[in-house]
Amino acid sequence: MRIQPGDPDKQSLKDRGLTWEMILQAIESGGLLDVLTDTAHPGQVVLAVDIAGYVHAVPCEFRGSDLRMITAFPSRKLQKIYRR
Repeated sequence: MRIQPGDPDKQSLKDRGLTWEMILQAIESGGLLDVLTDTAHPGQVVLAVDIAGYVHAVPCEFRGSDLRMITAFPSRKLQKIYRR
């Protein structure tokens, strides 16, 4: 399974100071903490990713055998779970 970046012009990522490359680099360097089932959105999962010392939620949708990232945002809830 491959993880693919989402929309390259995603304004919400730019507003948060993130890029798809930063997220992929964090995942590749061991920052993927967990893969969570998104019960509110069937066919999606949420990746818990440590980016620069803070846990971010990265919702993804299945595209065939690949995962496509939708967005990313810092998550206080995931930070409490994974970085006490």
